[in-house]
Amino acid sequence: MGERYLGTREFAKLLGVSRVTVIKWIKGGRVAAYSVHGRWRTPYGEVEGVLRGVQGVRRVAIYARVSSNTQRGDLERQVESLRLWVYRNLPSLFQYSGLWSLT
Repeated sequence: MGERYLGTREFAKLLGVSRVTVIKWIKGGRVAAYSVHGRWRTPYGEVEGVLRGVQGVRRVAIYARVSSNTQRGDLERQVESLRLWVYRNLPSLFQYSGLWSLT
């Protein structure tokens, strides 16, 4: 039996990214994929390739902003969402140093 192929939704779900991100990776040449009847199909082995690339990452910075001080609650929700993503997807890199503000 041949290699298993994934649609963009399945690929995105396995990596914890959006389908749009997967399509950008495909179009940018970062991920090998084939168009079958107008739909992208990616070899399952590409998941391992992407994950190997992530293992070389030593540090990640997250960035969130709001337009005014009255939106501080929105900022805290954004930061928490980003922290959770890093914790789930890159647990070995997780280190939180707090919020910084220029205002």
